[in-house]
Amino acid sequence: DRKVNCLEDSLIIWKELCTNKLLENVPLVLFLNKSDLLRKKLEDGVQVSRFVVSYGNRTNDYETVEKYFRSKFEAIRRQYSNNERPVFTHVTSCINQVTTADIINHVQDLLMRENLKNSSLM
Repeated sequence: DRKVNCLEDSLIIWKELCTNKLLENVPLVLFLNKSDLLRKKLEDGVQVSRFVVSYGNRTNDYETVEKYFRSKFEAIRRQYSNNERPVFTHVTSCINQVTTADIINHVQDLLMRENLKNSSLM
């Protein structure tokens, strides 16, 4: 639905995940997907502050925007979640299948290590 702001929708879902009592003791994985599209829109001159009022007067370059989005999600996690819970954040572009496969393998490895650590097997 074009009327729905996908970022706002994602932040709402992230808050729901962070506050979910059933998930309070499990690690979280955050994929900031479509980084290639974000980079292209910024290069084309799209101003983030036009769509995200809280972005303010920050520079409109990819690195600053990515850092801002990471911090938005992290702030929600800090406010609504157990601070001890690990969060694995990955910036992705599903167009690049090799990188995406590497990230998924990395996340699986991290989660396996976390589960082994929590079960006292590691």
